[in-house]
Amino acid sequence: MAGTRTHYEILNVPLTASEEQIRAAYHKRLLELHPDKRGGDVGGVAELEAVRVAFQTLGDKSKRALYDARTYEPATVVVDTLTEDDFDRVDDELTYPCRCGGSFFLAVSSLGAVDIVPCDTCSLAVRIR
Repeated sequence: MAGTRTHYEILNVPLTASEEQIRAAYHKRLLELHPDKRGGDVGGVAELEAVRVAFQTLGDKSKRALYDARTYEPATVVVDTLTEDDFDRVDDELTYPCRCGGSFFLAVSSLGAVDIVPCDTCSLAVRIR
């Protein structure tokens, strides 16, 4: 898709960016696009919205993993169907080990909104019921 930018491109961060790098890039882009920094020009409203959406996705570990799986790994393979009880809960995050050594991460707030959870390391995924 020509002209379509990824969330990483919108925030100007690499695919390997840490949470801190993503947060810093988000704040930098907000400052760059703020109307006061643009001489009162409000023409950057659409770009501000793109930056907001990019940060909401990349700033949340489970949303980022799902985005990456859908964007960069279209051949994700669902290997199991799990329930919330199958996951280990740490604070507001659910985790389940993958056979590759990675993990499936899901924010508790995403329960019901997400049905496929990709591994953070490989192309495997689990279905949530």
